[in-house]
Amino acid sequence: MSINNQFHQGKKMATLTARFKNTVALATGMLIAATSHANVACGGTVGMLGVYDSGNVFVSYQGSYGTSPHVICNLYTQGGFGATVNTCKAWYSYLLAAKLSNQNVWSDYTIPASCSAIAAWSYQTTTYTVRQ
Repeated sequence: MSINNQFHQGKKMATLTARFKNTVALATGMLIAATSHANVACGGTVGMLGVYDSGNVFVSYQGSYGTSPHVICNLYTQGGFGATVNTCKAWYSYLLAAKLSNQNVWSDYTIPASCSAIAAWSYQTTTYTVRQ
C-alpha cells in the first residue's frame, strides 16, 4: 500500500471514529434529557374521559399503572397547567381516539411520585406528555 493510500485510509478511519464519538455523545445526551424530565409515567386503557363546562379535561387509566380520574389540562385557558390550550385540545383528541379503539395510552408527570399518589379529581398541573 502506498503512503498516499495509507494516509487516506487513516484519514477515513479518523473521520469514522469522530462520527461514532459524536453519535454516542448525542445519543447519551438525548437519553439523559429524556430520563431527567420524567418522574412518573401512568397509563393503560382510558377509563373515564370527559370535559367539565369550565373546559377542564379529566381522565383515568385502567391497568397496572392506572390512576383515579384527574384533571390534566383546560381547553379554554392554560391557567396553572403546563399544557397550552392547543396542546390540551390535541391531548383530548388523542385520548378520545385511544378510548374508542381501546388502545393503551401513557401520561408523563413531573409530580407526583407514583401513579397511585394521584388523588381522585385532583389537578395534575405537571402533565407534560400524553403518548402511546
